[in-house]
Amino acid sequence: MTRLFKIALGLLPALAASACYTTSSVESGGLLCSTAGTCPDGFACGTDGRCWKNGTGSTANTCSVADAVAPYGPFAGCSASQPTGTSSCDPVCQNGCPCDQRCIFSSSDSGFVCEGSTPSGSFISHLGACNGADVGQCAPGAVCIADQGCPNLCYQTCRANGDCPSNSRCSKNVVYAGDQALSGAYLCSPPVETCDPSGAAACSSPADGFNCVFVAGLTGVGNTDATVCDCAAGHTEAVGADCSVAPDNCQPGSVCMSGKCHTICSRSASAAACSNGGTCNTLYSSSRYGYCSK
Repeated sequence: MTRLFKIALGLLPALAASACYTTSSVESGGLLCSTAGTCPDGFACGTDGRCWKNGTGSTANTCSVADAVAPYGPFAGCSASQPTGTSSCDPVCQNGCPCDQRCIFSSSDSGFVCEGSTPSGSFISHLGACNGADVGQCAPGAVCIADQGCPNLCYQTCRANGDCPSNSRCSKNVVYAGDQALSGAYLCSPPVETCDPSGAAACSSPADGFNCVFVAGLTGVGNTDATVCDCAAGHTEAVGADCSVAPDNCQPGSVCMSGKCHTICSRSASAAACSNGGTCNTLYSSSRYGYCSK
């Protein structure tokens, strides 16, 4: 599923009794954030190093979880990551932007940046069809992935399974800006579904350009029979070719083991499971499928 698309501590006025202190008279932007990037209750630390009331009042401020308005971030319970490279915000937690903006991918900046425009219709959620040229269509936290072999879809960004929708896993598929992989974010997989990853590797619910693949091969999760219906465009290497497992890039019906693509076989087949006369070996501790080798 690899896709191509293009503070110093603020000093408060001297107080005779700190228990009586109130921030009601403090001007928004009038305090510096602490060295830890924190501010008094009701204020959020902006990227300009100042405390802004209720996450509003400056284009440089950052919204707090308490002030966030759905579906905008930052998302509660999400462990934000420091932006890297040319990115100025965290797409997974939607952290680092004002309350009325979201963290989206910008091809011109080759990274994730804050922007405040909204689509003409509703936001598009994970795996919803989108227009690759309109990056603002996807819901906050998701990106529109333009693929040569599959429909353009919105994919939720993640760093852990808990960041993904129910029945989806955080894969090792990354967002690309040209040929450069963007660090700090992966893509949530399609929902786990029961399908046959061997032979034609058809999905349970047929979809153009999609095939059945192991979740284990997709995400690096071992000891599982779980499969997903994934875009075949990222699975291009033929049986016998060198391959990678982060994610598995072998053609549908095969799997990457020990650096080579092998044909997937059924461990319960009554006849010879491997057409090459080889052995059907255990695949990721799967009880149902294996891989052929001589």
